[in-house]
Amino acid sequence: MRYPRGSCPDGVDEEYRDYYYNGSGNDTLTITYGRISHDMVDIDGADSLILLKIFPIPEDVADIAAGYKRVIFFEEGMKSGGIAEKLLPVLNGRGFRGKYETVAVTGAVGAADAETQLRDAGLDRDGMIKKVNDGQC
Repeated sequence: MRYPRGSCPDGVDEEYRDYYYNGSGNDTLTITYGRISHDMVDIDGADSLILLKIFPIPEDVADIAAGYKRVIFFEEGMKSGGIAEKLLPVLNGRGFRGKYETVAVTGAVGAADAETQLRDAGLDRDGMIKKVNDGQC
């Protein structure tokens, strides 16, 4: 399943890739997909990986993530049953021994505009930055 076109940052060639990876040697990798990916790119202290194909999870994604000390998956959806939950056993199968965290929606969601909902779930840029800076390896 590919995520809708136009959902990744400018300059990313969506035509021939299943993901976009920006690795610069940090200990932390952030992963997401869709519209919140714009807010995750270029957060200081973390490399980023944006899924353009979310299921099945591309094999290369697990290989990349397994090399990090800390992986934070920001998922605009429910925590239980989401793509982030599906990635963890694949990582464990590759010997991942780092810290794996999922930031996603838990429980009931009240009525509010999308911006407020994302902020309340920690899925806006400020929330992502805070999460990356909390608990650095």
